[in-house]
Amino acid sequence: TIKPLSVVILASVVTLLAMHTGCVKTNPGTTTHDTTVITKTDTLNTTTTDTVVPVPPDITTGLVVYLKFNGNFADSSGLNNTVTPVGGASLGYDMHGYDTSAFTPNGSGQVLLVTNNGSYDVDTAFSVSFDFMINNYAYIIGNGNYDGFETFASIVNYSNGEGPTFNVGFNGQNSPQYFNFGVNSELGSCESPATTDPRAQSDTAYNFTPQLHTWYNAIAIFSHGTLSTYINGTLVGYRTGNPDSTLFCPDASLVVGGWWGGTENVNGGIDEFRFYNRTLTKPEIAYLARHFQLNSNKQNPTLQSGKSSPITGTK
Repeated sequence: TIKPLSVVILASVVTLLAMHTGCVKTNPGTTTHDTTVITKTDTLNTTTTDTVVPVPPDITTGLVVYLKFNGNFADSSGLNNTVTPVGGASLGYDMHGYDTSAFTPNGSGQVLLVTNNGSYDVDTAFSVSFDFMINNYAYIIGNGNYDGFETFASIVNYSNGEGPTFNVGFNGQNSPQYFNFGVNSELGSCESPATTDPRAQSDTAYNFTPQLHTWYNAIAIFSHGTLSTYINGTLVGYRTGNPDSTLFCPDASLVVGGWWGGTENVNGGIDEFRFYNRTLTKPEIAYLARHFQLNSNKQNPTLQSGKSSPITGTK
């Protein structure tokens, strides 16, 4: 809002006449006149501009793992979780074309193991947010082998697959794909990879076929038995009525880019990976997905993907 304010103050020709009649002079009859002329012009122009700058939501509270892949695999949450690259995991181009700025597994066993140093623990609520791109669609190999699936994130015992907390990624034999978010409840066991209790396993599945080599944002949230899945900031999967808490086992680790034993690996890219020990709010979800079109499964056209050469700059 522009509010001009002009104030013109004119004080002109103020004349002071001082008559001195009681003075002793050497020449009698002489009269002295003192005349002072003061002219003052004040011009004040004031312009005010009120600009409302949106304040980003708080996306640091409860952030227990943050992998921003800015030239390294380090945890940037401030909690110093140890991140171990496995299977030759390496960094490549992110969606803006910056090199060494995204985790770029090729589907052949490259994962990141985030060892829990006691800083992350989940029970009734957690959230995971990440940007992703895939180079091929998930598929079923057959004969009980599901290694063709693509898991973006999970908490599980990496060596034997026991005690899973959650799993989020693509599964499905044909297009359209199914973007799946599964949570194992507290009714599960830390000594078993599965349970016969139907209340102990719950998931949401979204019928979604992404464009290959195109970046998206995904957010999966568990809150007191309710599962919510978002693609590009839009709610696409929702399920209620599950047990209040998740299963969380002491021998489990956060796995980025795959499932236990180096299976179900992503072939593509993962960036801006965040893990929270709380539920994200709607403004926070919108903020984390701000680079992507809402109500669409397509990347924002102003962003670039599939770069073959680096772009100078910082992430």
